[in-house]
Amino acid sequence: MNEFILSVYQLTSMAPALVYPAMGLVMRLSLLIFMLPGIGMRIIPTRVKITIVLALTILLLPTVLGKEGDGEVALIPLLFGEAFVGFYLGFSIRVFVFVLSLVGAILAQSLSLSQIFGAGISEDTNTTISTLLTIAGATLFLTLDLDVVSFALLVESYRLFPMGDVFIDNTTQDVAQQVLRACGEGFALAISLAFPFLVLNLAYNTLLGVLNRAMPQLMVTFVGLPAITLSGIFLLIATSGGILLLWLDAVQAGFGEVLP
Repeated sequence: MNEFILSVYQLTSMAPALVYPAMGLVMRLSLLIFMLPGIGMRIIPTRVKITIVLALTILLLPTVLGKEGDGEVALIPLLFGEAFVGFYLGFSIRVFVFVLSLVGAILAQSLSLSQIFGAGISEDTNTTISTLLTIAGATLFLTLDLDVVSFALLVESYRLFPMGDVFIDNTTQDVAQQVLRACGEGFALAISLAFPFLVLNLAYNTLLGVLNRAMPQLMVTFVGLPAITLSGIFLLIATSGGILLLWLDAVQAGFGEVLP
C-alpha cells in the first residue's frame, strides 16, 4: 500500500514537468487536427482523429518540453489557452476550405445550378460544385504533405505562444486581428478565383436583357438558361485546374503568414 501511495505521489510530482505539457499539447493538437482539410472532415471517423492526436502527441511531446512560459499556471487556464491557440492555427488553415466552398457557391449561382445539392464532406450543406472543389482541394492538401507542414507549424507556434502565456501581452488582440485579416483575404481570393464566371454571368444577363427588349415575344429564358449552363460547364472544365493551382499557391503562402 505504501509503495502504491509513493508511486502516485511521484506521478503527481511529475505533473508540472510532463503531464501538464502533454495535456496542453493534446488540446492544441486536437483543435488543429479537427479543423484541417482532409483529416478534419466529417467523413473521417472521430476515433481515427483521436488516434492521430494521441500518436502525434507521443511523437511531438519531446519537441515541446521545456517551452513552457515563465510563470506557473493552473491546469484549467492552461487548457483554455492551448485550445485557443489550436483553434487559431486550425481556423487559419480551414479558411482556405471555406474559400473553395464559396467559389463553388458563386459558380453554381452563375451557372444556374445552385439548386442542386449533394452529399458534402463538411457539416454545411454545399452545392455539388462546392463539394467537388472541396474534395479536390483536400486531396491536393494531403498529397503534397501540407498536413505535415501544419504539424511543423504547430511546433513552431510555441515560439510565439509559449505554453501558459497565451493570455498575456495582448496576444488575443493580435490573434483576432490576424483572423480578421485571413477572413478578408480569403473572401477576396474566392471572388478572384470565380471572376471569369462572374464576367460570363454578367455578359449572359446583359445579352438576355437586350434580346428581351428586341424580341419580347421570344421566351429568352428557355433559350438562354441551357446556353449559360452548358457554356459554364465547359468553362469550369477548362479553368478548374488553374483554380486549384492558384488556390494551392495561396495556401502555401498562407502558411508563412499564420506565425509572423
